[in-house]
Amino acid sequence: MGKHPGELLSTLSSSSYVQKFMLNEILDPLLSHPRSQKMAGDIAFIVVIAFACLRGRPKAQPTMKLVSQEFLHIKSPIAMPFHEISLIELKNHEMFMSYENHK
Repeated sequence: MGKHPGELLSTLSSSSYVQKFMLNEILDPLLSHPRSQKMAGDIAFIVVIAFACLRGRPKAQPTMKLVSQEFLHIKSPIAMPFHEISLIELKNHEMFMSYENHK
């Protein structure tokens, strides 16, 4: 079965862990896989936001205001089949890279 959320968060901060896994491998196996590309994109979008919030330096993390604004304008970060989306692609995604200008 899956890991405790706290364990998963600490493991996700490790680059070596992130490089090894695909997005579909960290999701709850009891949930069905996304049935549409839009749903898969929405899940990838949420993971990109989560990685941005997990950055080690607080100043490198997005503000809650910016996160809420991004949720209002969801855009799919990656247009590929769900089973081909890797965690490293999502962690390195450019979204939120310039958010410090929004503070």
